[in-house]
Amino acid sequence: MNYSVVQIPPNHYMWMELHSPNRVTRDFVAIGAVGTSTVEKCEICGGMHPPIKGMVGYSDWTKNRCIMHFALVSPSAARSLREPAFKYVFEQAGRKYVLGYLRSDDKFRRGLARKLGFEEIYTLKDDVEDGVDMILLRYTREQWEKRHV
Repeated sequence: MNYSVVQIPPNHYMWMELHSPNRVTRDFVAIGAVGTSTVEKCEICGGMHPPIKGMVGYSDWTKNRCIMHFALVSPSAARSLREPAFKYVFEQAGRKYVLGYLRSDDKFRRGLARKLGFEEIYTLKDDVEDGVDMILLRYTREQWEKRHV
């Protein structure tokens, strides 16, 4: 499937909550991968438009960083979002790094984070429940720039 990466309008941010454990905050903004070959009834607004197949959201902004969130319903959407997700935060928003967090038992998201190049920088032991940690991740502008030299 082919995707176009677009700015997601605020009235569709709820898609992130429907398809991931992430929560939308007051300062949340997002981009998304939408299908280019189909139009479907939207689960959020009920209208007919290209379906959202993946979303990258950003929240908890400071001068130097934000927190990045991913949600996918199509694994191939991840490939379309990889470059624009980091380009947005480092080139457009001018941040030095992004943080992410995930549960230690979420093998899919943990594997995706590793493939994207995130570094696991801290583990909050038993944060979620006994035996399930919360892992803090970081990806820096320097890492991004090394990939684009």
